Amino acid sequence: MTNTLSHLPTVLCALLVSAIVGCGGGPKLNEVSGKVTIDGVNPSAALEILFMPVDNQKHTIGTGRSVVQRDGTYKMYYPGGKEGVPAGEYTVSIEVVPDDESQEGRSRLIIPERYNSATELKATVKPGKNENIDFDISLKR
Repeated sequence: MTNTLSHLPTVLCALLVSAIVGCGGGPKLNEVSGKVTIDGVNPSAALEILFMPVDNQKHTIGTGRSVVQRDGTYKMYYPGGKEGVPAGEYTVSIEVVPDDESQEGRSRLIIPERYNSATELKATVKPGKNENIDFDISLKR
């Protein structure tokens, strides 16, 4: 015989996930694209760019992310593979993609903390299409 209270954590967790995800399909997403360069040239390593909401209350879930292409371009995606991110203010982090097949033919690179764990980068996403949100980061001190 099972105790009916033993299912309570599972039920509460399911309700919490439902409340966060919601039934309305989530927030309105806006297209975001741009280019990442390092000291003015295309990146020599596989990079990932993250848009993290400054006001996390406004966006219950979600950091926008994209893998930076060899030509430095990126297009932002929201959780679930949806294109775009909600309008708002973001801190931006640029990180090297961990070793995998995408590194083939690309050099190893160390991105300074001021562009990731202690990022100084910011972006504003407005309703509609947001093109040319570009970042030129420097490896020089």
